[in-house]
Amino acid sequence: MKDIFQKTQVVVYKETSNTLLSLLENHHVIIDLGGGDGTLSKSFLTKAKRVVVTDINKFSLQKAKKIGLETTLCDLNKKLPFKNNYADAFVLSQTIEHVVNVDLLISEIWRCLKPHGKVYIATPNLAAWHNRVLLLMGKLPHCCSVSDIFAVGSIKKGFSPQHFRIFTFESLKSLFELYGFKTITMKGSGYYPPNFLGKIFSKIIPSSSVNIVAKFEKTKKPSFAKIAKTLNLTKTQVKEGINYMKKECKKVYPIAK
Repeated sequence: MKDIFQKTQVVVYKETSNTLLSLLENHHVIIDLGGGDGTLSKSFLTKAKRVVVTDINKFSLQKAKKIGLETTLCDLNKKLPFKNNYADAFVLSQTIEHVVNVDLLISEIWRCLKPHGKVYIATPNLAAWHNRVLLLMGKLPHCCSVSDIFAVGSIKKGFSPQHFRIFTFESLKSLFELYGFKTITMKGSGYYPPNFLGKIFSKIIPSSSVNIVAKFEKTKKPSFAKIAKTLNLTKTQVKEGINYMKKECKKVYPIAK
């Protein structure tokens, strides 16, 4: 049973990777955030003159370097080690869900992107149909965890997936638009079971697919006024909320001036 599940995951991962690649435009510099050993990043070379792989694991980066990719050691919960307006595109494939401080990350991506630069994302979908069924059964979805070490409270046993931020289509779209991006396209990818019917359903009902694949474009940096209007708050409430989070959580939540 375990082997069947693992094989199913491999099929879905390949399908999601292909969907992501289909959205990729031609760029000069692509930065793959959390790209690991560069297995997927290498395929970006057909779309870019330079591909830079970042990861927190230096051993994975050594493997990426061996296959001819540029590498940068990087903790995505801190400021990115790139200059303003540096890259044409960022890719986050099965990465953003592992980041604790997504507010900082998205703000940093905006800073480092050139005007009208693109962001390509593939991430688990909390609203996938199998996750909805699991919740009805009182079980945690496969993409969620309550422990940073062990997978408890779910059908899947073993170790935690260490997913800290799980998105639906609407929440991913809303968060990026809040931080100064325009949504270009969002697709569903992967379906359980992964057969021809699954591919049909992922197109008909993308919001219930295993993964979300999205493409965003950098636009204007949001103002306090715009954020306040979007969230139905006052500018004062937004500022006070940000200051509170900075003070109490001791995190950096960069926001527009």
